[in-house]
Parts: sequence; structure tokens; C-alpha cells
Amino acid sequence: MKTKYPLDWHIVIVTVVVGVLGTVIFGWYFRILSAGAIVAIAYVGGRILWYLKRLEARQEPKDTVADAPADTAAADTTPEGSGTEG
Repeated sequence: MKTKYPLDWHIVIVTVVVGVLGTVIFGWYFRILSAGAIVAIAYVGGRILWYLKRLEARQEPKDTVADAPADTAAADTTPEGSGTEG
């Protein structure tokens, strides 16, 4: 069963690793104590933006009458054999 909100466990693991590395590199070396959390939040935010961009690319473009050429916008759309043609 597919969930509405996908949770990839590899993303969770990578976020934890990125947070620990951010703490080790920035926290100890540059003395920024909360750098691990900041780096992890930035990583997750980037993944969310990537996921939204991917969803946007999957959606089909919406056809509107204004976008259609003039000759097809006014075309007769009744099916043949329906008894309504001339």
C-alpha cells in the first residue's frame, strides 16, 4: 500500500549522518554549537524542494480554451451517429 506522504528511510539515515558531520565539522572546528541541526534542516529542506519540483514536472499541463487554436476551439465535438448532426 502506497502512503500519501512517502518516508524514505535512507533519507532519514542520511539526515542523521549529515547532522552528525555538521556537528563534528562546524561545531567543533568553528565552535558553532547548533551547526549539525542547521545542516540537517537545510538538507531536509532541499529534499522537500526537490520532491515538490518532481511532482510539478509529473503533472500534465492544463489545456484551456484560450491556449487552443481558433479553428479547434469552435469545432463541433458531438460524436458521429448521435442523431444531432445536420
